[in-house]
Amino acid sequence: MTQITENTVNDLIAENLRTKHMIDIVTQVSTKVPAGRRQPDFQLDDKGSVYYGEGEWQDKFSDGYDQAIEFGDIPNSNGYFLLGYSRDISKRLRSKGAADAQVALQSVEYWGRFKRAGRPVSRFRGPFEEIPVWIKGYLAGRPPKEKPEAFLSFVPSLIDALTEVVPHDVGDRLGYEPFMALMGESEGTIAPEVVRHAAAYILLDQIVFHRILANRGLSIIDSNSIKSPKDIQPHFDEALEINYQPIFGIDVLSILEDSAVPVLRKVVRLVNEDQPETLSGDILGNMWHELIPLELRKPLAAYYTNVMAARFLARLVIKDSEASVADFACGSGTLLVAAYERKRELLGRTMTKKDHERFLTQLTGIDVMVFSAHLAVVQLALRSPKWTTDEVRIAIRDSTPLKPGDLMKPIQDVLPRGQAKLSAWVPDSREKKRWVKQGVVSTGKKAVHEFRVDPVDVVLMNPPFTRQESIPDWLKKDLPNRFSEYDKYLHGQMGFGGYFIFLADRFLKPGGRIGFVLPSTVLRLQSYEGVRQILIDKNYDLEYVITTDARSAFSESTAFREILLIAREMKPGEKPHATKFVNLKVLPSTVEQANQIAGEIENA
Repeated sequence: MTQITENTVNDLIAENLRTKHMIDIVTQVSTKVPAGRRQPDFQLDDKGSVYYGEGEWQDKFSDGYDQAIEFGDIPNSNGYFLLGYSRDISKRLRSKGAADAQVALQSVEYWGRFKRAGRPVSRFRGPFEEIPVWIKGYLAGRPPKEKPEAFLSFVPSLIDALTEVVPHDVGDRLGYEPFMALMGESEGTIAPEVVRHAAAYILLDQIVFHRILANRGLSIIDSNSIKSPKDIQPHFDEALEINYQPIFGIDVLSILEDSAVPVLRKVVRLVNEDQPETLSGDILGNMWHELIPLELRKPLAAYYTNVMAARFLARLVIKDSEASVADFACGSGTLLVAAYERKRELLGRTMTKKDHERFLTQLTGIDVMVFSAHLAVVQLALRSPKWTTDEVRIAIRDSTPLKPGDLMKPIQDVLPRGQAKLSAWVPDSREKKRWVKQGVVSTGKKAVHEFRVDPVDVVLMNPPFTRQESIPDWLKKDLPNRFSEYDKYLHGQMGFGGYFIFLADRFLKPGGRIGFVLPSTVLRLQSYEGVRQILIDKNYDLEYVITTDARSAFSESTAFREILLIAREMKPGEKPHATKFVNLKVLPSTVEQANQIAGEIENA
């Protein structure tokens, strides 16, 4: 077996589905259409209904998706499906030979789509053995609950396609500020190809979000009506009239040539077909976590919290629907979203517009990265997309100097004093291009409200894990001044994340709770002794220390060993309870699992 093509894999999969799972499927089909003939890779028959399918390598998944959609127009077709294969299968088949061909299909991830006329598309991402379960469940009208990341399977190839039509001089034509905001970099350090990639990401974000907002009365973009890139702009302007300036305010469309139209049509067609509005609001956070290259987030040590780990943490920490919650390193808002959803659960009734607005005034997020803060605003606003509000308490700034009562003012240019790129910021710089944005973020165009940062009932955080060796000398010297009231707990070798523990203590109300994602070294290194000691001295009841064997960390894209630490500040004279040390064999993959496991831990 020397030449391995998609047809090779198609035949093996069809044989497996036919012989082992009794699915009536054949390959290498030819069918007549008005314009001639089509040759789908698969034909699946189910109780008189016919579905045509495409098999494709995963790096060409969007091309296969585009072709599969056309199979829905075959005269006797009841729908279409698509399977995406890892290139690793090709290598395995070459090495194992025909005798072990079926074994070669195992232990790799597959992607898929299934669409029946009149039903929403079903997305699949998982191992080989789950494919027949997915197909049979969808045909029976009971599709298995899909994984949130299934939507993302075709997104990287869409970004690659859009990158190809973004001009090489995009930074010069749009200015570098949007991309500096996105990546926490200075103008001179961003490679032109990275800027093109970022512009493509922003444009795809806009197309996806417009589709999500279409259920609020916006007109859906018809891919066939796109004759020029400017034909899409009126749809984006509609969204801008409502709000969402952070997403739609960067005008990538204006610099695209008419030669980009075929790619734009394809991207819009696939996004429309995939119906992202049927997914939960976590989709934005997932897009940010998975699609921004890791090397662009490393200067910040920005490893974002896994969505279900965030829901699990919020479930254990937040006990009251009216709790005020703060995250002083909020990133794209994953923990704040988890807090909102936990408060919604605790409300115990159908939510109203007033509940939504009140919840947003009870949640505070601060982050130094502009684009992250914008995403946090939009994520919170999308918790209940039928209601709009600009009263979202998210601000851009370095949070470590903050004190209770400080006022967050509207966006302004300031000299850098924070951690956006620890190795690059110079405190005495007076060059205008090195100034940064700081202040309150809004979802819309109208004047931004100010807000005061007061003590809260709960602090949830996954702080940056920057090692002390990477903290620049000027900041290292200034941090003890910022935390002078914690002088006896500070250690010169402590990592940057340790200071956020003291920041949480500074802003916590008496009787409040903290919930942190922390490196496991906090429990043993001498440099973190002050962090451990403050929990004793400040009368904290250390409720839970949670680890997991399911993966090394509760954050995405990091190999750090992490823990969840949850503690409550006790009242005078109150005795602490025994700390529960928990090891999770499985990390929750759904909200239901997160709640179930948290409940079992609480009741143990």
